[in-house]
Amino acid sequence: MQDHLLSDDSLEESGDERVAENAVQKRRKSSGKMPVKRRSVLPSEIQLKARGMPVEEVANMVKNDTFVLRAEIFGSRKGAPFWDTMRRVVDKESEDRLDFVCCSRCKQVWKHDRTVNTDALHRHVTKYGVKANQPKITSYLKSHKLPRAAKQEMSRVCARYCAVDGRSFEEVAGTGFRALIDTVIDVTMKYSHAGKSTARDMLPDPTTYVGKGAKAIRDLKPILRLCGGGITLDFWEEEYTKVSYLGCTVYYMFGGSELRERLLLCSEWDTVDRKTGAAVQKFIFSKLREIGLCEEDVKLCTFVTDQGGNMKVAFRNSGFERINCAGHLLNTCSQNCLKSNPKSQHPMPAEALPVLALANQVKSLVTHCKQGGISRQLKTTLKQHCETRWNTHVEMFASVLAVYDQLEDILAERKESHLLPSRQKMQEFHDLFEPARDATFLLSASKRPTIHLVVPAYLELKRHFKDQVPSDFPEIRAFQEHVENVFNKKLEIDELHRVAVFLDPSVKHLQFLTATERVAVLKRAMEEVQKIPQPKRQELR
Repeated sequence: MQDHLLSDDSLEESGDERVAENAVQKRRKSSGKMPVKRRSVLPSEIQLKARGMPVEEVANMVKNDTFVLRAEIFGSRKGAPFWDTMRRVVDKESEDRLDFVCCSRCKQVWKHDRTVNTDALHRHVTKYGVKANQPKITSYLKSHKLPRAAKQEMSRVCARYCAVDGRSFEEVAGTGFRALIDTVIDVTMKYSHAGKSTARDMLPDPTTYVGKGAKAIRDLKPILRLCGGGITLDFWEEEYTKVSYLGCTVYYMFGGSELRERLLLCSEWDTVDRKTGAAVQKFIFSKLREIGLCEEDVKLCTFVTDQGGNMKVAFRNSGFERINCAGHLLNTCSQNCLKSNPKSQHPMPAEALPVLALANQVKSLVTHCKQGGISRQLKTTLKQHCETRWNTHVEMFASVLAVYDQLEDILAERKESHLLPSRQKMQEFHDLFEPARDATFLLSASKRPTIHLVVPAYLELKRHFKDQVPSDFPEIRAFQEHVENVFNKKLEIDELHRVAVFLDPSVKHLQFLTATERVAVLKRAMEEVQKIPQPKRQELR
């Protein structure tokens, strides 16, 4: 084994250092180990400057990110236990290690080099808490997965609850229902010493506390009178009894930053009158009065409805603001694109009628696959078009395209290849309506405001239909022009939508509007601000 020699540019040593080094070499030779000469490393300018700094100044430089923290590296040997929490202070630019350490939890800084005792670091870590790699007592309290049998039992009971009490299936996913179940679990665990309790022992009487408490929680008058909100209205018809119902949901800001929604009512149309505009207006406000909301309470609210003629007439001269539901309007546009009745508002041109046959062919294919057992052989399920659900025609085309190769092989084996439409035509149909589906999802969110996104979404859709590449198929090309025409005529932008865009910082300059429209938006915004009631100033004493 050869000795490691210093290079010619190594530092010169003093006489005393050379004598000491010779003594070390003699001792190592006597023990059988060859000496290793180590090069001395001079401290950098940053390290020399940091040695004279007080601890407080180093702590401030750690806070402003001039110095950063790095885990100490020990190589093959193991460091002291306090290094699980302590970190070495390092200059951010030069990466030079400084003679300071910092607690990674409380950010307290200590001076630390080879001459400093480490007892203070040990005491700090012991006083602060357990080591990072030691399990905490809370780890033993974490919830574990329920066995499959328990989940199946809960599913059976929830299904019985919805069926026997006539509740919606979505009720078991509601926030209130889950909070009820969590509270039952907590009470049972807390008072387990009292024995097994039944639901009759635990639940209160519905006519005493529950009724009064629910009315207090439902009281939205103070919020709606001060800040207003949005109220969505929609009529729907029960499929078997043909009874009409009115659904009413309110959206309001809670705490100035959290958007909340609450179902106000779902009431049966219990009058013999026809659903004219006047009858609808009378019915809506009578039902709101039944739950304690008069016209004055919802004066600052904006009503969101579909484009039904009776809804428009009901709010035309009522003094209340009404705007179109953006998601419903986009769905109406998509449905109107596929209407072939000459009496409809936007009938399909004769050149585009083969596209309607294409959509019907895809519907028949999905039905055939479901009824013939072909769906079980596919890697993903096929989705059928439903008239009462939004954008299902896009979902149907997307599901068939996802398994097109599989369908091609299966139908070829069954000698049914004639049932499979052209892939290119299906893809062009899907790509034409996909942005409309995405815009519907974007504008249908209920946990965050979306009114400021309506105008950008409408403009982006119009740009999409205008800039689309013409198809090689004449029927698809005629259908593209038809769709562009329908969306351009049906997508109406309300004035309130423009005001909402003005409040969005990213597009507040309203570059997409004319000068006259910008002035009108600013005027309307100032009018809305003046409607908000201001708190009265207290007189100076």
